[in-house]
Amino acid sequence: MFFLLLMPQDCSASIVILAAGQSRRFLSKKSKVMHPLSGAPLLQHSLDAAAACDPLEIVVVASPPLAQDPAFVKLIKAYPHARVAIQHKPRGTADALRCAFEEAPPLGESVMVLLGDVPLLTASTLKSCQDHAHTHQADICVMTLTPEDPTGYGRCIVDDQERLVRIVEDKDATPDERTVSLCNSGIWWMTSDVLSRVKKLAPSPTTGELYLTDVVQHASVEGKICTFFAGPHDELLGINTRADLMNAEHLSQQRLRHKALAQGVTLYDMATTFFSYDTCVAADVTIEPFVFIGPGVTLDEGVTVHAHTVISHAHIQKNASVGPFASISQQTVLEESAVLGSFVEGKRLHMKKGAKAKHLSYLGDAVVGEHVNVGAGCVTCNYDGTHKHTTTIGSHTFVGANTSLIAPLVIGEHSVVGAGSVITDDVPTKNLALGRGRQVNKQK
Repeated sequence: MFFLLLMPQDCSASIVILAAGQSRRFLSKKSKVMHPLSGAPLLQHSLDAAAACDPLEIVVVASPPLAQDPAFVKLIKAYPHARVAIQHKPRGTADALRCAFEEAPPLGESVMVLLGDVPLLTASTLKSCQDHAHTHQADICVMTLTPEDPTGYGRCIVDDQERLVRIVEDKDATPDERTVSLCNSGIWWMTSDVLSRVKKLAPSPTTGELYLTDVVQHASVEGKICTFFAGPHDELLGINTRADLMNAEHLSQQRLRHKALAQGVTLYDMATTFFSYDTCVAADVTIEPFVFIGPGVTLDEGVTVHAHTVISHAHIQKNASVGPFASISQQTVLEESAVLGSFVEGKRLHMKKGAKAKHLSYLGDAVVGEHVNVGAGCVTCNYDGTHKHTTTIGSHTFVGANTSLIAPLVIGEHSVVGAGSVITDDVPTKNLALGRGRQVNKQK
């Protein structure tokens, strides 16, 4: 016997992200939504949360300068269901929503409105808000918060049945209304039918802008069900100033650190360990204090990252060791049990299994074979002033201290490079290479 379980259709078919603000208080030449939070633009965090809700479309409302930013264009292309709508003049949130569907109506039965400068909001909270709206058969559901200082927030006025009847902007609120602690977060869910009413809103007589908040009172008078959903305060932090960005970074890092601990990672000091939004860390990784991990990093099981190390765009494989005071970047790979030690920089480096460079070296555009030992002070001279070149060191080779390897260069397996050498030509397999002047001793 087979049973067919009919699941309710997801009504949040369209998600709109408002990102056309002028960011005056942020004091930056580029849009604040393109500033990084834990290694990714603020807007990317909103896009990720939206995409995780599996909408039929994501519409990003952008200003003309933002829409022309190459980084923004590249970011949008990473989301197949995303498109851009331009708000040519900043005329308020309702006008921004109008712009989103000026060329085409929403694809589904409802619309969710997010803000590009509220990056900590999670997909699970968005889905809970949507479920709340469905449970109450709402036409509008506003996500609310109760901040310690509500100054600047619109106040949500509710009736005796706990239904939302209107939202009053802070500057228009009476003294009694300013005592209301329930505030509008700017995150909304509404039916497509309500969206049609947004298009009929009149501009504010004082500012000339069109406010989305006005639609609540119109809908309530018409008998529509307007409700609210209390969102987590730490997810609803809006980024308006550099101080806000710093606070958001602190909250984001706390999330990432606790996630790492829950996955079996040892952190010597949470306060001085920094992750990125996409950091992948396996169990039994140990991270010492003052470590900064940028985007694109994977740390496999048993890796140790020693103190004062910076890593980005790298894959550190099983039981490898990095640092202290190491710098790794630009698609570097350290294979199993490799060691990149104190004051060593690796850039576009591939160190194979068991290879070691323990002290004071620069290895750029290099392939280091299995069980190679690179002595202190080794430099791969990869740049000729115009192009970068590769150095390849064969397995089981010993490179002495204080050596300069002038790329392009191939050093064969089981070879030895004498300390203090400047190597300009390829070294055959099982050879000793010396590139230094003969020592001369003279009596004083």
